[in-house]
Amino acid sequence: MTENCNFVWFYFTGGLQLEASNKRLQEWTTARELVGAVDDQPNFQQSMYVFSEIDNLEYVIQKYKYGYMSAEQAIRGVKTFKARCVHNKFRERAKNCLESGGYSTEIVGIFDNVCKEISQKK
Repeated sequence: MTENCNFVWFYFTGGLQLEASNKRLQEWTTARELVGAVDDQPNFQQSMYVFSEIDNLEYVIQKYKYGYMSAEQAIRGVKTFKARCVHNKFRERAKNCLESGGYSTEIVGIFDNVCKEISQKK
């Protein structure tokens, strides 16, 4: 009987998770506009997306600094952030988010270096 209840609970909660996942996908569709968007108006969801990417970068750097992450993994995190920065609209929004977000000079410096590398490749 317990196994049957566990199955029902798993099925029920799985449905809730799927529903929540679908809702997140619907709410974050505007994040796609960061890549080649026509709309230049500031968008809250886009800013939250950019803040989350900057936070991911900061997390990777801090974990590496304290010895909880290998250099290869940290470089992978920086490369992921760099891939986002290839798009002009993302870079512009990231610059504004970095200025208003109170990020360390280290993170701002990494962003500046990533932007310089991208501009040199063009």
